Amino acid sequence: MFLAAGVIGFASGTSEKAAGGMEAHAPFYDTQAPNINPAQSGAVVFTGGPGRVKEGIRMYMSGEVKFLLISGAGKRTSREKLVKESGIEVTRDINGIDLDHTGNTAQNADNVATWQRANNIKNIVAVTGIDHMERALLNLAMVADKDVKLFRRNIGESAGISTRMVEGVKTTLTRHNIRDLSSIGIIQTRY
Repeated sequence: MFLAAGVIGFASGTSEKAAGGMEAHAPFYDTQAPNINPAQSGAVVFTGGPGRVKEGIRMYMSGEVKFLLISGAGKRTSREKLVKESGIEVTRDINGIDLDHTGNTAQNADNVATWQRANNIKNIVAVTGIDHMERALLNLAMVADKDVKLFRRNIGESAGISTRMVEGVKTTLTRHNIRDLSSIGIIQTRY
């Protein structure tokens, strides 16, 4: 029952407070296609699954967002390589695409908050897999500025019950401010 509550609890809509009474610093919005001001918006791709980087690059090239951060990119990866591999037509300068090479969701979120502040971003669209989305948003809500709005862009189908269970446990722990899961012996996984 605890696991089911962890999986379901965060998916209930807009909230200023996470489960367990922990304050979230930014509200999040349950929408796939936000109607937001592109000049104040950035997309953050949490890498690890097919289609995520391509969607982020599509959003950037279409002008849907002004900034793009690809978080969790390999250390040898370049923005030029990712844009080329995406197959998306280059319609604007790729210097608005930033890469973050950290390897876990909590570190990614910390770097997103720094990036958000440096670029005065007021709307962040999280681009990740449906199973990972709740934990990604929760981590972002914990570190982003209070006036930042968070939106979701789910990519792909659920990976299945075992992935949902693992993510449910990780999300529940994150809700209780255990963001560094390795500190309690949980090995970080990437998908």
